[in-house]
Amino acid sequence: MFHFRIGDFSVVRVEELIGPASIAGDFFQKFDASVFEEEPSLATERFFQRDTGRLVSSIHSWVLRDGKHVVVIDTGVGNGKDRPDPRFKGRFHRLKTPYLEHLRAAGVEPECVTHVINTHLHSDHVGWNTMEVDGRWVPTFPNARYIMGASELAHFTSPKTLSRPGDVARWVADSVTPVLLAGLVDTVGAGDTVLPGITVEPAYGHTPGQLAVRVRSNGESGIFTGDAMHQPMQVLHPDWACPYCEDKPEAERTRRRILAEAADTGTTVFPAHFGAPHAFRILRKGDGFTFACAPAASMATTLRADEAAVPAK
Repeated sequence: MFHFRIGDFSVVRVEELIGPASIAGDFFQKFDASVFEEEPSLATERFFQRDTGRLVSSIHSWVLRDGKHVVVIDTGVGNGKDRPDPRFKGRFHRLKTPYLEHLRAAGVEPECVTHVINTHLHSDHVGWNTMEVDGRWVPTFPNARYIMGASELAHFTSPKTLSRPGDVARWVADSVTPVLLAGLVDTVGAGDTVLPGITVEPAYGHTPGQLAVRVRSNGESGIFTGDAMHQPMQVLHPDWACPYCEDKPEAERTRRRILAEAADTGTTVFPAHFGAPHAFRILRKGDGFTFACAPAASMATTLRADEAAVPAK
């Protein structure tokens, strides 16, 4: 596991899936293999599968702890979810992954999670909001408050969105609606504070209401970007658009703003899908940007006793 710190917050990545996904030239309309000359590390197996031309994509949660709270940022795809959309070639369909075992290996029992933050409401960010028990989808984190953007929730529960082709109605029904009906959802807007040291800010474009999560503590800062960026290639080429972004020009503006701010302030960037080590520092390079792997506090960090768990409510 990769462990980081942001001041008083410990940060650990909890993996659901990692491996080859889309062919680079299919995912990025502007893809140019010369990017590997610009940044040779992009051609390594952490990010790219040479023999197939496929991008490596990770799906994971970030877990924050400060000794009082356990915060899960994004919850992956989930197990047993019906996701037949052919665009994803079965990658998300009826999964059986050891996500909960990975969570427990990080010292987190689902009952101890105090907050779940969904940066946006796509299927690979809300799936473990729920799990199947006796044929019903029930909240995976029964004692948590589920934090969702108010405009994002309104968008994804609107009749217009639910009538789209694909799996959207399915994932709203099995991964969003059950936590709403359980009364566990709190909605927020850009600029709101979730907890001391944790705020949300606009990261629009990929979806209309996507929010990034900003963490500040003891002079250190991190930003959890959701799908503002999907691949480290976009650090060098912010104009390379993801095909699933609903407003591509707005998504590019968001990317450039996050990259510039991170480069100028030393903020560590925690994306949702980058390969190892999954968190990065952004550096200016001429008129653009490049990246450096953010140093993990330790690959075998033993969390302090007061961080290991928070009693369930």
